Amino acid sequence: MNRRLAIFSGTFNPPGAHHRAAVQALLRHFDEVVVVPGGPRPDRPVSGPTEALHRAAMTDLAFRDLPRVRVDHSDLEHAQFTRTHALEEKYRRDGEVWHAVGGDMVRGGGAGESFIHAQWERGPELWRSLNFAVLPREGYELAADDLPPRHLLVATAQSGASATVRERVFRGEEVRSLLSPAVADYVD
Repeated sequence: MNRRLAIFSGTFNPPGAHHRAAVQALLRHFDEVVVVPGGPRPDRPVSGPTEALHRAAMTDLAFRDLPRVRVDHSDLEHAQFTRTHALEEKYRRDGEVWHAVGGDMVRGGGAGESFIHAQWERGPELWRSLNFAVLPREGYELAADDLPPRHLLVATAQSGASATVRERVFRGEEVRSLLSPAVADYVD
C-alpha cells in the first residue's frame, strides 16, 4: 500500500493552536504530515532573517511532539518560497501526496474562480491534477461543486487565524488560549 503524505504549508506566523488542531486532524487520515513554513514570497513583503528564525523555532515547538509529523525548514533556510507544484515534485517519491488547504482557498472552484485558480502559479492545472485535503474554515460555506476533483474533507476541532494572534500581541492582549503552551512560552 502506498504511503499517504499531507503537505501542510503556510506562513505559520505564528503557528497557532488551530494549526496544531489541523495537523492532528490530518494525522487521522495520513501516514505522515509534512509542515512547510514558507519562505519569502515574491508577492508579499519580506521581513528580515530574524523573523524566519523565530518562525522556524515556533514551528518546531508547535509540532515537535506529534508523532508522524516532520517540519521542513528548507524555505526558511534558503530564504525562498517553494510553489505547490514544486512541493508535489519534491515529495511524490515519498508516497501519495495530498496538499492541505483551508476551505477559503477552494470557494468558487466550481466556476474556476477559487483562490487556487486565480492566485497559484499553474493554478487551474493543479486544481485538476493534485490531491487536496480540504480543511473547512469557520465562516466559509463549502458548496459541493466548489471542491476540487480529487479531494478529501478533513474536519478540524478548532478554527482560528494567525492574524488574530498577531493583533492581540500588538495590543498586549492574552494569546495563550490561541497557541500551544510551548509557542505561548516562546512568544512571552
